[in-house]
Amino acid sequence: TWGEYSRCKAVKMAGLLRRILSRPPAARAAKAEADPFAWMQHKRKAMLNYCIEENSYTLQWAKRHNRSLEALRHELLSRIAPSDCSVPTVTGNYQYYHRDKPGYNLSILCRKRMFPEEGEEEVLVDPLLYKTDYFSLVFFDVGVDESRLLMCVDMKGNEECTLQVKCLNTNNILTEIENVHLAQWCRDGTIVYSIFNEKHRPYKVKRHVVGRSSTLDETLFECSNEAEVTFVEAT
Repeated sequence: TWGEYSRCKAVKMAGLLRRILSRPPAARAAKAEADPFAWMQHKRKAMLNYCIEENSYTLQWAKRHNRSLEALRHELLSRIAPSDCSVPTVTGNYQYYHRDKPGYNLSILCRKRMFPEEGEEEVLVDPLLYKTDYFSLVFFDVGVDESRLLMCVDMKGNEECTLQVKCLNTNNILTEIENVHLAQWCRDGTIVYSIFNEKHRPYKVKRHVVGRSSTLDETLFECSNEAEVTFVEAT
């Protein structure tokens, strides 16, 4: 009958509508441009609206599957030791490792003296002491004398690091440089590091002397090719 047909039609339309509404948002592609997603870099408001749509979809999806997600989370936590440690790396007279901090979703950087005799654990980097909403230890390296720690920390989540040199005897920060990509100790005790340009491309390598102002740092290399990036690594 016509009534049954109408009801079937309504049920099919409702199902189709649910499928359409449950689809994740897709970024608009500009077909006329060489890079169809270049607008994400230049149109800040449009990009912000797109991110809001994605976050809203994620929250709705998580709400629908909350019971399964909680069960999975508890299952994973039950298989992880409260203070699990990474495999230690031996450098010089010490072994270095990351250890989970019970009750927090983060790990701390530690070391133990191995030679000439085993010593107590030293906490080198504790993210809680930085009191930031985001923290990631991107890179660390210990100086030749094993008393200074070079590290690149991301405290904003934008992959632009702050270079810090920490005295392990006093816990004082000796050097702090913003907008750093990567860094490395040199054998003479100086530091070479790469920095970003305004387009977030690592393009320049500089040398820093600990204890001296970073405005005096010497430029060692600068890459002008927009298709290339610079890296700093020990050889």
